[in-house]
Amino acid sequence: MFATLAGGLPIPPTEPDPPGASETPGASKTPGTSETRLVRLRRLVDDQRATGLEPIGDGLLDWPEGSVVGTAHVLGGQSRPARVDPAEVAGSATRVRFQRAPVVDVAAAVERYRELAQLAAPAAAKVVLGGPISIATLAAEAPSEQNRLAHALAEALNAVLGGLEAAGCPLVQIDEPALTTLRAPSEGRWFVEVHVRLLAGVTRLHPSLAVLGGSAEAVGAATLFEPPYRSYLFDLIDGPDNWRLIVDAPGDRGIVCGVVPTGPRDRKAHV
Repeated sequence: MFATLAGGLPIPPTEPDPPGASETPGASKTPGTSETRLVRLRRLVDDQRATGLEPIGDGLLDWPEGSVVGTAHVLGGQSRPARVDPAEVAGSATRVRFQRAPVVDVAAAVERYRELAQLAAPAAAKVVLGGPISIATLAAEAPSEQNRLAHALAEALNAVLGGLEAAGCPLVQIDEPALTTLRAPSEGRWFVEVHVRLLAGVTRLHPSLAVLGGSAEAVGAATLFEPPYRSYLFDLIDGPDNWRLIVDAPGDRGIVCGVVPTGPRDRKAHV
């Protein structure tokens, strides 16, 4: 039994710490990273440690619009105003566009993980990423374009997973709120194809799929549990019907249940 934070935390105040307080044993400053950000990150880590959460995340410090939009930006996407009902695009009021194929900086992702891991030690640290289906849903409207982009995003994110695995990252949480907008098992085949590509070659790292913001019951348990995720995180606050999926989960899959809201919407602790 463990507890971990699924979403973000409020950004800590920017006031400087007392002299010497910003020096964390074993932590080094990543080149180009501000001391203010490191102070905030350390406070987010300390808040999670104080409440017994582990693995520890970065609280989406650098992604105030959430993991999906934040990951899209890292991969080269640009924000644009939403022109459709936000409820139809995974609960986000932000759309993104990709003017070129997704690009990935594996080294930067690894350095951010190492920075977090040093601050979290001896507790385990995790990385949270937005999923390719949710990003593609925000970036394209035509199904054919969504499909093409989702596969390209899965390819890019697979490279990130490979780098994190080599760096010793124990767990990566993939947020796919768009799963709650799929309405039939036939639509779920797209999800399976994309996520099998996303997880290709991942053997040591523990990938965890997060179903947030509603229920994915329409996709069906057989489809949802087909990709080789080692655990699934279900939001039971906004999606109580996810219980019907949980009871059909294969015995070799871990189940993490979201039951305690920690503040504003999309900021939930899961145990």
